[in-house]
Amino acid sequence: PFTGLGFVGQLFFQSMWSTCFYGMQSPALGLLDLLIVALIATMLWFTYRGMDQIAGWLWSAYLLWLYYLTSVNLAIWWSND
Repeated sequence: PFTGLGFVGQLFFQSMWSTCFYGMQSPALGLLDLLIVALIATMLWFTYRGMDQIAGWLWSAYLLWLYYLTSVNLAIWWSND
């Protein structure tokens, strides 16, 4: 049950990042959104890793990208504040 709802929630918040960061031009809201995405994605990583090792590795690559994006967003927010 969590995997489907979590995936849809993660996808929704991931799409909202573009709206917050670029559309509203708010790095702070973008950062908040990415922290929510990172929390959901980390929970999904634990869930999928327990089900299938390959799925866990695929989520690991996504998490690395997500953490990199969060650090870039944090740096932009920090330098513009």
